[in-house]
Amino acid sequence: MEIPAPETGASSPVKRDFPRRVDRGRLPYFIAGATLTILLAMTIGTVIMVRSIVDTQSGDRFEAFSARAPNTIAAELRAVMAEADEIAGVLVGSPDVTADAFSEFAGGLRDQNVTANTIGFIPLVQTGEADDFEASMRSQGFTAYLMESGAPGGEQFPVAFIDPPDGIPARFGDDLGQDPAFAEAMIEARDTGRAAATAPFIHDGSTSFAVLAPIYRSGVRVQSTDQRRDALIGFGLTLYNNEQLMAGPIARADLSEVHTTITDLGPISTPNEIAVSLFTSPAATKDGGSHAVTVIEVGGRDWRFDLRSVPWFGVSALERNVWMIALGAGLAITAIATGASYSLASSRQSARSDLRLMSTQLSVFLESALEGILLVDRDRRVVWTNQAFANAFGYRDSAALVGLTSPELEQGAEVSVQEPAGLVGRIDEIYTDENLTVPAEDINFVEPSPVTYSRTSVPVTDEDGDYRGRLWVYRDVTGERAAEQAKGVFVSMVSHELRTPLTSVIGFLELVISGAAGPITSESERLLGMARRSSDRLKRLVNDILDISRLEGGIRVDLAPDPLVPLVSELLDNVRGEFESRNLTLQVNVPPGLPEVYADSSRLFQVLMNLTTNAYRYTPEGGKVTLAAQTRGDLIEISVTDTGVGIPDEDKERIFERFVRVESEARKSPGSTGLGLAIAKSLTELQGGVIEMTSDVGVGTTFRVLLNQAPDEKSSRTINLAA
Repeated sequence: MEIPAPETGASSPVKRDFPRRVDRGRLPYFIAGATLTILLAMTIGTVIMVRSIVDTQSGDRFEAFSARAPNTIAAELRAVMAEADEIAGVLVGSPDVTADAFSEFAGGLRDQNVTANTIGFIPLVQTGEADDFEASMRSQGFTAYLMESGAPGGEQFPVAFIDPPDGIPARFGDDLGQDPAFAEAMIEARDTGRAAATAPFIHDGSTSFAVLAPIYRSGVRVQSTDQRRDALIGFGLTLYNNEQLMAGPIARADLSEVHTTITDLGPISTPNEIAVSLFTSPAATKDGGSHAVTVIEVGGRDWRFDLRSVPWFGVSALERNVWMIALGAGLAITAIATGASYSLASSRQSARSDLRLMSTQLSVFLESALEGILLVDRDRRVVWTNQAFANAFGYRDSAALVGLTSPELEQGAEVSVQEPAGLVGRIDEIYTDENLTVPAEDINFVEPSPVTYSRTSVPVTDEDGDYRGRLWVYRDVTGERAAEQAKGVFVSMVSHELRTPLTSVIGFLELVISGAAGPITSESERLLGMARRSSDRLKRLVNDILDISRLEGGIRVDLAPDPLVPLVSELLDNVRGEFESRNLTLQVNVPPGLPEVYADSSRLFQVLMNLTTNAYRYTPEGGKVTLAAQTRGDLIEISVTDTGVGIPDEDKERIFERFVRVESEARKSPGSTGLGLAIAKSLTELQGGVIEMTSDVGVGTTFRVLLNQAPDEKSSRTINLAA
């Protein structure tokens, strides 16, 4: 662009354009407006962020709740369905159930507040047995009892014993095997050996379902499907009204703010094409809530839980209105939120760094541990293990085990252990009880070389106490067990070697004291008496050590019905002299009509002798010892009570340990080896019993031995048990 030159002779200069300057007087308003705009934008952003966080929190809480609530309900349903198993367990072994016996049995269950609306027994009747069965039912008061015509299969499942009589949608004599819903559940229960649920049906205007538990003949193997079919004698039946059944679990699962719909999807193996509604909660929801679907297994069928929450589920009124507080606070809340976010991010980054460091240190520590460590989740799938565990079970790399299931690990170990069936059965038993803690169990490996591992296991739970898996620890105790065995052999050998010369010493002392070697002075007699008593104490110690050695190595226990009165009489003959020498009263209270005890007579005598001798030692002169017996449920309780010095609280937990003696100023324990109570406890447990103890210092002590009553039919059983 050309700039024009000024005209020649012009009287005024040429005008030029300059940019306008900002009005300094309006600058504060500009800065204030800009600051207000920025802070307002920050405040609005904070409000939006807070609302988003609250929405996410509500969704997270509902997600966690929807994952937990169906599991809680499923656990209660499994407990409820066990009622059918209870009926089956009582009726097992006898298809000849009478109406009176079943009525009494059902009444007992009603007194226990069972959940089932209907209790029943559905027997299996072969076609050739139909007439006899009808006659039997009519003779029991069902005068018009008539069975439905049999199906071509030759088996009928007639409605026979039902409480109440109109409790199921069928008449007496109807063949439930021809009802599709009941037949499907019967086949499932019969072939799997587990209780199975029917499809839902309408009964008395309400949706209901039944649970059938198989009943097999006792003493028959029912491990395969064919064996179960051959051994079946009928089904235990329970029927539930869905509305009544679900009311309690729904309330306890705190589903008041959740709309719950439960739908039956059919058998797990063959789901129905059309789902059938089981239960719909009365809770109403508004638009905007969260939705979750969970499927649980109930009696071999899939039940789908549809959960829909109200808006703002699990969010308090304060949390819902926090955005208003943020908006009102303005600049202050914005600044605090920014600072808090920065602080939170920094803290989180630091926490992650610390967590990674701790994880690395823990991993190094666990990998270097000599014990084999295995962590599995609730589905019995390997989550983590160290190389020591992989080496113990014959695997090259511990990383290759991650993701395997427990049955896959067991298949690899079955060829190496001494008792593979026992290993698998015990592992399944431990997994069944989610709260079980296994302190220590030995497992013997035979391949590639003999090794003994001590196994411990504890359940793993989260902060809410929910079961998340199980931790296993395997420790090589081969050397320890060999040392214990060598110690036992040494103790037994030494004890036997001591007893022979000791018996001779005691015999010679008795001869000298009796004057067989010539007259003795009173001082010599006193010294010889002291030697005789010391020898007796040494003999008791040797005998107790031998008993402990036998318990560790395994002893023979012959269990048979045994009356208590002759055994107690023999015990009195053995201890009466000692009690009279110290002016102690020995009182016996054993009723003549007491049932026989199922025990080993000689071992039980040794238990009672040890307890009575213990009471004699710790009861001052003039005291009293009472030996009594009574029934306690299905058990026989034998108690030994003294008025002795008692046992302090700090010694009660150790009283049954070996070589533990309770000393007091009031009474020492002459001749006590500290082994009597340990032997009594071990012998009691070998006979299938338990021993209890209560004691008050200065008042006395009571030991109670609880053993099984003898069965009605005379029988005996020999057990060779190792401690």
